[in-house]
Amino acid sequence: MHIDQINALNRFALAHKRGWKNRLYACWLRAAYPAGTSPSDQVLLQQLRNNGGAALLETFTPRAEGYQRIGYLKKDRREQYNLKRGWFVNAWRIVTEAGSDLVQPWDDTKSEAKKTAGKVGICLVGMLT
Repeated sequence: MHIDQINALNRFALAHKRGWKNRLYACWLRAAYPAGTSPSDQVLLQQLRNNGGAALLETFTPRAEGYQRIGYLKKDRREQYNLKRGWFVNAWRIVTEAGSDLVQPWDDTKSEAKKTAGKVGICLVGMLT
C-alpha cells in the first residue's frame, strides 16, 4: 500500500460522503468509477483493491487534510521506575513497516495511539507483531 493510494481513497470518501464504502465496493466490482473521479485516482483505487484494500475500508476514516504517512501499531513494553524499584508496562508504538518509530513518546493505550496517529496525519493500516 502506498500513501498515494490512501489519499485517492480519502478523496473518494470525501467526494461521496455518506455511503461512500458501498459505492466504492460497487465500483470495484464493475471496475467503473463515477464521472467525478480522476483517471489517476481510478488507477490508484484499482491498485488498492488488487492489493487487498477491502480490509482497510472497515477501519478507514477520511480526513479533510489527507494523510502524510502510513503506519502500523505495535504493542511493546516500556520500563517505568521510581526510587525503590523498576517495572514494565505495556505501551503502543506507531511504526513504519520496517519497525522504526514514527512518533515519540509511545502511548499508554491503543486508543490513545490511534488518536495520536490521526492528529499527525498517519494512516494506520494494521498491526505489526
